[in-house]
Amino acid sequence: MFIDVCGEINRVRLRYIEILSKVFGEISKSLQLSDNIILEYYPGWNIKGGSFEEQLYQNHKRDLINGYSSIGSHRADLRIKDDSNAIDQTYSRGQKKMFLLCLMFSHLKLLENKSPILIIDDVRSELDKKNIKIIFDLIKNKFNNSQIFITDVDESVVSEIEEGDYSMFHVEHGKIIKKL
Repeated sequence: MFIDVCGEINRVRLRYIEILSKVFGEISKSLQLSDNIILEYYPGWNIKGGSFEEQLYQNHKRDLINGYSSIGSHRADLRIKDDSNAIDQTYSRGQKKMFLLCLMFSHLKLLENKSPILIIDDVRSELDKKNIKIIFDLIKNKFNNSQIFITDVDESVVSEIEEGDYSMFHVEHGKIIKKL
């Protein structure tokens, strides 16, 4: 049963990531990111090391000793890579943040008919003014019907938002105050 369920989870994830990758490519162009970035899915076991069932059997004794399964869909990972390297090895913190925002916006685009909520915490950290403007332009032009919460320690972040329907709140000592 575990083998069947992991196989089905893997098939569903592969289909979703295939669709997500296309949207990711479109959004990355809007964010002016590198063209050679790809999403790489790791299913939670070595796909070149034999079948999942064989690998589960090979790891059985070690897994019993450790008290958990070392392979399976619970160990899956999604990596953002350029030609050959994961972005966490070659890009700056600001660039990595832009790629992660691209991934979040891609998910948002795929879920837009389900009224998702996106929360972007401390939007300006690690980003320069150019990238902040690119992000806000993308939100205004492609996600203006989405509910997006943006946090920042400085209320001047509102000056980056040109026009649109937004509300601003100030939180201090557990109290929420709507700003006019």
